[in-house]
Amino acid sequence: KLNKLIRKIDTNGEVVTVSGGSKTNTSALNPKLRSVYTDGYYTYGSLNFPINICIDRRNHDIYISDYLYIRKLNASYYITTLAGNKDPGIKDGIGTYAQFVSPNGLAIFEPNNILYVVDSVNNNVRSIDLNTKKVITIAGNNKVTNLDGGFKVEFVDGMGTAALFNYPSNIVI
Repeated sequence: KLNKLIRKIDTNGEVVTVSGGSKTNTSALNPKLRSVYTDGYYTYGSLNFPINICIDRRNHDIYISDYLYIRKLNASYYITTLAGNKDPGIKDGIGTYAQFVSPNGLAIFEPNNILYVVDSVNNNVRSIDLNTKKVITIAGNNKVTNLDGGFKVEFVDGMGTAALFNYPSNIVI
């Protein structure tokens, strides 16, 4: 996470950096540096604050929740931005027109080619159609209640965006 790298350990125990490197930001929290996301091979592709990964077993693509973005590292070790942009928010859309605040847990539903993303600060679960890059909020919303100057997030069971979460962090399919 803090070294801004994706590394793998082979069957012999050797650790190899496959993405991220010297072109990455020095601070994930500095808004002026947020947009330094570079697509590229190996260490020429930069990461900012990778949190979680999910591997598509069919083609060995790796999806990465990275601060405000969802990144894709393919089997040739080329990293690209799948969704999200430098502006934090809660906006559905196609690819980089969608906005996240803190994407965290990831899970892929391979039969439908859908990546599910837990957007922790927005208190919701989003889906990304991997064919079209369309991002949709499928559960939860960022509704909070003001309590004497503080905020409280409700826990409510329900369908879709009627359900309420409090900082969800992971998802399993």
